[in-house]
Amino acid sequence: METHKQKPEAPNLKTANSGAFIFMVVSLPFDGAMFHFSSFLLFVTALLSLSSYKWVAVRQSVEKFKAIHWTFLAIVLLMCLSNLLNQQGLEAWDTTVKFAIRYWLMLAALLYLLDQKLLTLRFIFFALLCSVAIQLLPFSPLIWSGDIFETRFHGFTSNPNVMGLYAGLGIMIGVYLAADKNSGMPILRLLIALAVVLLSGAAHLASGSRAGWVALIGGLACYMVFELRRNAKTIIPMLAFLSVATAYIFTQFSLPKQRLELLLKVYPALRDQVWQNSYKLFIEKPIFGYGLDTRAALLQNHQVYSEHNIFLSVLLALGLVGFAAYCFLLFLICWPCLKKRDAIGLSAMTYLMGVGMFAFDFYRDQHFMICFVIVCTLCLFRPEEMRWNKPSD
Repeated sequence: METHKQKPEAPNLKTANSGAFIFMVVSLPFDGAMFHFSSFLLFVTALLSLSSYKWVAVRQSVEKFKAIHWTFLAIVLLMCLSNLLNQQGLEAWDTTVKFAIRYWLMLAALLYLLDQKLLTLRFIFFALLCSVAIQLLPFSPLIWSGDIFETRFHGFTSNPNVMGLYAGLGIMIGVYLAADKNSGMPILRLLIALAVVLLSGAAHLASGSRAGWVALIGGLACYMVFELRRNAKTIIPMLAFLSVATAYIFTQFSLPKQRLELLLKVYPALRDQVWQNSYKLFIEKPIFGYGLDTRAALLQNHQVYSEHNIFLSVLLALGLVGFAAYCFLLFLICWPCLKKRDAIGLSAMTYLMGVGMFAFDFYRDQHFMICFVIVCTLCLFRPEEMRWNKPSD
């Protein structure tokens, strides 16, 4: 706080970082040039912030999260080692560089900005709300008419499962907002939360993402374990309303009903074959894996080149050594949440890991990985920083 008072440019730096961040989050689902430009812009504003403060602040921020940075460094070095051992080509090395810059460096920048109060969890939460609204509001007429349920809905994304990832996060955000007793304007807050849950819930069901449905149940269950006793009067009606609306959609529209039947029948949609193939390949190189370009190895025995599982993707690319490093990274991120009983961070990470069990990978898919980076910030900072009515820094 004293540092901010001594720096007249601090409000401008905070505005610049906040603007770049919200631009990045809103443009992420569109997966275009705007996302790459805004993420680069965030790095620029973070560097400007870095140059305006003493290096002791940088060292303190790095020291605070040094275990996480060391683990990320270990994972990057294991990527390089696995690429070298398997004589991987340019694509694998390009993926390695992108992982280090786009995800590790992005996490480091966000942690520094949050630590220096140049970005706040309240604003991150607001940016996520804006991202959900911009994705779904244009489709509200389709939701109102029910036409959204005619085919698997992918919105502005390229894949229904990606849409399911974002829509599920939208539901979680709506529940968080509804249960936040410390926010001002309770009626407006509840109305916004209800609208977010309705829009996101309809999009989530219309996406037909069975993995997202299962992961959402896990995420909401985790949230209820920690928050139900404190916020039962808000959480129970919100979840009851969501359940009734879901039941209505399943009974009235054929596509969600068909996807639900497939889920209840445990229809794997080739995932069992993909996972068996991935496991056989892992057994052949169990220590350091195949390197980051595993597509050729997967295509030798199967027509699908993705592992469709974040943990299998780590085992196949980096072997048991990389898998151990990845699990340790998850422990370092989730342990602070467990200690402070932070329902928001834990439930969001539970949802994300649940989705990742059936889709995506740990190092290539930027939709999943940027969401992972943002959820990490929710896990590593105090939950009280989420409050909207907290006095300004």
